[in-house]
Amino acid sequence: MIFANGDDVSEATKYMAAFMDANPDCYQMGSKALPRKRRALQGYNKLAPGMTRPPIAWELVALMALAMCTVCATGVRSALAALTMFVTYCRPGETLKLLQEDLVEPRAAKGHYAVNLHPLTRFEMSKVSLSDETITLDSQEVPWLGEMLVALKTHQPDQKLFNMEYDQLKKDWDQALKAVGLARNWAVLYQLRHAGPSHDMLRRFRSREEAKARGRWASDSSMRRYEAHARVAQEFDKLPDKVKTEAIQATKTLKSAIMKGLRNLDAFRRQGQRRDNRAQDGLP
Repeated sequence: MIFANGDDVSEATKYMAAFMDANPDCYQMGSKALPRKRRALQGYNKLAPGMTRPPIAWELVALMALAMCTVCATGVRSALAALTMFVTYCRPGETLKLLQEDLVEPRAAKGHYAVNLHPLTRFEMSKVSLSDETITLDSQEVPWLGEMLVALKTHQPDQKLFNMEYDQLKKDWDQALKAVGLARNWAVLYQLRHAGPSHDMLRRFRSREEAKARGRWASDSSMRRYEAHARVAQEFDKLPDKVKTEAIQATKTLKSAIMKGLRNLDAFRRQGQRRDNRAQDGLP
């Protein structure tokens, strides 16, 4: 059914992994488990090889973040999470695992904020078994990102910075796609990891080696798989004219929309705190 729908083979692989996770007895059988399913996946991959999705242009990233702020209840958190992925080249899971204490404020007046991935103090490691990977928030497109992320803090260092799960973030992303007039499968969150290095190299903000180190890719082949700066303009040109116009405008209004969303979030927090205090005092 997935093949008939024209979905990527990665979708079938996810179903296979989910089934194995729900049925741990299969692991004891090793490669002999589910032989027909394994053969089906091999055939699927031959007939429809998996493909790396192209990068998203920065203008569309800005429009998506703006749309999330406008149409989603948790929009400002989702928008900041998406921008963080774009700036840091992080995977969605890595971004949402960040705790408030992982956002490091600059020591110097003109320094940059940074995020600390996979802290050794929490015995965390990346996919390539590395800890304490520091990434500066020094994007030339959103130099204000660190200051905005600080506004999400609630003085609880051990709490998640974005305070949301992946399902909610994906829901907001899909809702934003609909709001800007694009199909649900036009772009996925993981493409932000492609978009960041592609944009930085296209605009010559970073060299190939700098982007490779920032994305924590061990080999040049992995780097080439994710970075495709030559396709950024090509993919942007595929957008409807109305979306392209709105996307270019979004880069100019995004900061003010984020600030407005944070003010609303702060007001909501204060209202909730007052409600909690009244409840503790036995008041209605």
